[in-house]
Amino acid sequence: MAVELRRPSADLTACSDRELIAGTRTGDSEAFAELYRRHEGVALSRARQLVRSASDSEDIVAEAFVKILDLLLRGGGPVDDFRPYLLTCVRHGSVDRGRRSRTVAVDPAEMRDSAAANPAEFTDGVENAMTLKTAIASVPSRWQSILWRMEVEDRSIGDVSKELALSPGAVASLSYRARKALSAAYLDVHQPAAPQPL
Repeated sequence: MAVELRRPSADLTACSDRELIAGTRTGDSEAFAELYRRHEGVALSRARQLVRSASDSEDIVAEAFVKILDLLLRGGGPVDDFRPYLLTCVRHGSVDRGRRSRTVAVDPAEMRDSAAANPAEFTDGVENAMTLKTAIASVPSRWQSILWRMEVEDRSIGDVSKELALSPGAVASLSYRARKALSAAYLDVHQPAAPQPL
């Protein structure tokens, strides 16, 4: 079913995402520009939650829009749910960026401003990160794998169960036990046991 843009030549704001997507597929660059204006802020906000560097966030969002435009022009991509599709591309882009760079990218200006504003807060953040790293390393690797897929990659139980050839119930149970073990390990590392009385 073909969808036509119902608009005067300059007013795309009244069009639905479905109409704008259909227009983009036919090569209407203004339709895609409207999709960009409409959804760029949300995508940028989500990217900033996933990566620490402001420039990386902007790059991830730009790459997501370019990928979607390419897909739409080739007849693929979303039909009417543009925002969820975009946010999924942003999430995948941040995961890919994290895989390419095992270090956390931090804008030096942000780091300097943060440390100058409150050095104690900066030090506490580093100590908490080190404590968390130690706690994660102390749980079994299978649980680390489940936590990574579920919490960092934000994947569904169904996806993880297919990948690991486990039932969804088994994945949910492993995930629950892994979170519980990580909490206990974090507390053990953060607050070592009190010395036993003599």
